[in-house]
Amino acid sequence: MFKSLRQRLMAGYFITIVSTLILSSVLIYQQESNHLFQLAVDSSMMVNDAHAQQIGFILRNNTDFLQEFAQEEGVVHNNQDFIMAGLLFLKNHSLTLFQNTYYADRTGEFKTSSGAQGSIYDREYFQELLKGESNMVFSHPVVGKVSGEQIIVLSTPVHNAQGKLTGAMGGSINLKTLSEEVLGMKVPGKSYGWIVDAQGDILAHPDPTYTMDYNILDMDKLHYENLSKLGMDVLEYEKGMGEYVDTATDEDMFLTFSEIPYSPGWKLLITTAKSDVLAPQKTLIQMIHSVSFSVIIVFFVVATVISKRISDPIIALIGALQRSERGDYQPIDLPETEDEIGQLVRAYNTMIFSIEKNTLNLESMVEDRIHELQRLNAKLDERNKRLNSLNSRLYNLATRDKLTELLNRGQILAEVSDTMGDVSYGVSKHFSLLFLDLDNFKYHNDRFGHDIGDKMLVHV
Repeated sequence: MFKSLRQRLMAGYFITIVSTLILSSVLIYQQESNHLFQLAVDSSMMVNDAHAQQIGFILRNNTDFLQEFAQEEGVVHNNQDFIMAGLLFLKNHSLTLFQNTYYADRTGEFKTSSGAQGSIYDREYFQELLKGESNMVFSHPVVGKVSGEQIIVLSTPVHNAQGKLTGAMGGSINLKTLSEEVLGMKVPGKSYGWIVDAQGDILAHPDPTYTMDYNILDMDKLHYENLSKLGMDVLEYEKGMGEYVDTATDEDMFLTFSEIPYSPGWKLLITTAKSDVLAPQKTLIQMIHSVSFSVIIVFFVVATVISKRISDPIIALIGALQRSERGDYQPIDLPETEDEIGQLVRAYNTMIFSIEKNTLNLESMVEDRIHELQRLNAKLDERNKRLNSLNSRLYNLATRDKLTELLNRGQILAEVSDTMGDVSYGVSKHFSLLFLDLDNFKYHNDRFGHDIGDKMLVHV
C-alpha cells in the first residue's frame, strides 16, 4: 500500500502519534481519579513531614537548652543568681517558645524568671520527674498557675554534684503560641495545620475554642463526620492520611498526619479541602491534552517536509550498506552535502579506507606487542628471583647468629614473647625452653684461642 519510504514515514508518524494520543487519553481518564489522588497524597505527606520536622526542631531546641542549662555548674551548685539569670536567658532566647521558665526544688516550690513563686508539687509532670526515670517530661495541657492561660510545660530534672535529684527546671509554652507557630506554616490553598498529643487532645488549632476542650476521638460530635474514626489511626500510626466530611459546609476534606520528632507522640495534622487538592492536577491534565493536539498538528506539517528531504538520500545509502554487508567494501558514490547524511557518507568512506589500512598493520602490531610482553615478563621473572634471594639472605642475617646459624638473641626473645602470648590467650597450654651452659668454656676459649672456641660452639 505504501511503496515509497516517504509514504511509510508519514503513515508511521501519523499512526504512532494518533494511536499514542488516543491510548494515553483513555488511560488517563480511566485512571485519573486514583492517580491524581496518589499525587495529592504524596505531595501532602511531603509537606506534612517537612513541617513536622520543623516543629520537632523547635521542640528539640527548647529541650536541649533546658537540659544543657540544668547541667551548668552554677545550677548543679544551686547558685540562685546564676539560675535566675539563666531562666531569663532561656525565656527571651529567639530559638525558644517559652512564655515563662522556672526552677523548683525537690519539694515543688518554684520561682519563675519573672519572680513569681508557688508550688507545682501537685502537678503530674513534677511527680513523674521525682521518680527519676525521665530526663525530659512534657506535661499534658494545663492552666498555668502564674499566667492562668492554657499551657504545656517542658521539665528536666536537676542533680547536684553527687548525682542526687535536687529539683527541676522547665519552661511553659502557651498553647496560643503553639497555634500561631502552626498557623505560620506555609501550606497550599486554604489548608490549615493542627496538633494533637498522644491521647488525642488538641494542643493547637486555628479555632482556639478547640484547644484543651476537644479530643480528636470526639470530633464526630461536632460537624466532622468520620474524623473520630480517622483519629484512631492518628493515635496508632506514626504517619498516614484519610478523608472525612465537614457536614457544616458539606465538603469532603483530606487529612494527612505525621509524628512530630522529639515530642512525646504528638502528631501534626494538615486539613485540606479535597477539591483544592485535585484542582491543580485536573488543570494540568487539560493543559497536557491541549498541548498534545497542538504538537500533533505542528509535527505533522514538519514531518511532511523533513521526510521528503530525508527519504531520497537514505534509500541510496541503504543500497550502499547492503552491498558492504555482502563484503563489497566500496566507497559510497553520493553527492557530498553538509548535512547529517553527507557526514554519514564521508564517515562511511573513511571507515572503509581505515579498515583496509588497519587490516594490513594489525597482525604486525600484535606480533610486536607479544614479543615485547614476553621480553618484559622474562626480565620481571629474573628480578623477582633476585629479590626473593636477597630477602631470604636479609631475613637470615637479621634473625640468626652468623657463626652457629641458630636464632640470635633478638629473634629468640621475639619467639618466646609470641609463645608466651599464645599461652596467656589460651592458644597453647604450655611451652618449654632449653638452656645449655658449657662448663669451663671461658677457660678453653682463653687458653686455646677464639678460633677453637668458635669451633666448640659450632660442634655443640
